[in-house]
Amino acid sequence: MENITEQYQERIEHEFNALCKIIIRHASAEAKSKVSKRWKQEISFEYLVESGVIPAYSCGGFENGIEARHPLSLCGHTVILENERLSKALSLLEREKQEIVFLYFFKHYTYQEIAGYYGQAHSSVWSRMQTVMKQLKREMVKQE
Repeated sequence: MENITEQYQERIEHEFNALCKIIIRHASAEAKSKVSKRWKQEISFEYLVESGVIPAYSCGGFENGIEARHPLSLCGHTVILENERLSKALSLLEREKQEIVFLYFFKHYTYQEIAGYYGQAHSSVWSRMQTVMKQLKREMVKQE
């Protein structure tokens, strides 16, 4: 009788381990799918700069003439941009969206810090930033 119990326990252990592997495999595939979908939707500022849609901004170096620069007031600070389309697109954003862009790109706040500032979840700020980046891209494409 003891032998049957051991065999039965081994069989249950084997089936349980197989079930755990299946669950882990499915969870892994689902996580990969979520990350893949998120990546397809995500547009980063670095991507826009690298693709040439937005040239990088500069802080100073006016030796080439200030007429080639485009000052923009964000959150009470004047930011000098080299791209007129970006400057116009940023000026069309709502004030709160301008603040998020300013805090993230010019003050180098993290999403967590911005979330704390607004009393929102980190994911909410990340999502809003993605929406803002898409809106900026649309506005800049309209200006071409």
